[in-house]
Amino acid sequence: MKSIIIGAAGLANQLYSYLKRYNVTNVAAFAVNKSYIQNNSFLGLPVVELETLDQNYPPGEYNIYITIGYEQMNQNRQKTYGFLKDKGYEFPNFIHPTVTPDYDSIGEANIIFANTILECSVRIGNGNIIRVNSTIAHNSIIGDFNFFAIGACICGHVQIGNNCFLGANCIIRNNIIVSDNTLVGAGSYLFKNSKPGQVLLPSKSLFLDCSSSEIKI
Repeated sequence: MKSIIIGAAGLANQLYSYLKRYNVTNVAAFAVNKSYIQNNSFLGLPVVELETLDQNYPPGEYNIYITIGYEQMNQNRQKTYGFLKDKGYEFPNFIHPTVTPDYDSIGEANIIFANTILECSVRIGNGNIIRVNSTIAHNSIIGDFNFFAIGACICGHVQIGNNCFLGANCIIRNNIIVSDNTLVGAGSYLFKNSKPGQVLLPSKSLFLDCSSSEIKI
């Protein structure tokens, strides 16, 4: 089966390189929303309209990889997944060959880049993007549509909800619950449970409640 990559920017470039290098699939085109099309080609392949993708690239003949990043706390990626899921497309995972294979279960539409460590009894949902050199330690549970930046370190028995952003080289202490829509900044250390929609500021290791701008130690 051939594939379509959703997106035509940096993450799409990286994924396409991996898919081609490891002979995973034959990518036929890139697709983006009509309003975002600036060029008719990307990396030598056509860029087509997402809204009418099924007319020329029907489900059953093509599957989908989504490389939309963390904009709107990953909600853009989630909405695109839902739109294409309703049309009947399938969403294989891409798991780089260097990733340790000890995890317990994994959903679909995940992209896991090189040198990521997934320890035993890790469970991963759908639509997550996990960048290079990240670690998800034993017995951790990852929800749906999260983004792990380079070098994110998730210690054991952590629960991460949905639509979270984990910044580069952040550390999530063991036995922590990361609630939906939490943003953990680059280099931060999360040492207590977060509430939905909170942001951890790396410079002072404080929580910022986005809804009220109240800083909580």
